[in-house]
Amino acid sequence: MADTIQFDLVSPTKLVASQAVDMVVVPGGEGDLGVLPGHSLLIGTVRPGVIDIHEGGKVTNSIFVAGGFVEVNPDTCTVL
Repeated sequence: MADTIQFDLVSPTKLVASQAVDMVVVPGGEGDLGVLPGHSLLIGTVRPGVIDIHEGGKVTNSIFVAGGFVEVNPDTCTVL
């Protein structure tokens, strides 16, 4: 299993973020969703809130989103 997960944040007009991270926390429709490498398959909604990107045991970036969808695979997390 990999030590990182590929995180991509895509808006209708451009790729906002694309990086390998230790963990990403997404504001899911049913509550915050922590995504680590090896996470099970998931497709869900994203509510308005902040996506926290974790690297080296700390939050390295926080990005506000107005909502959308999230797709999680064992090695990728994509927010649309």
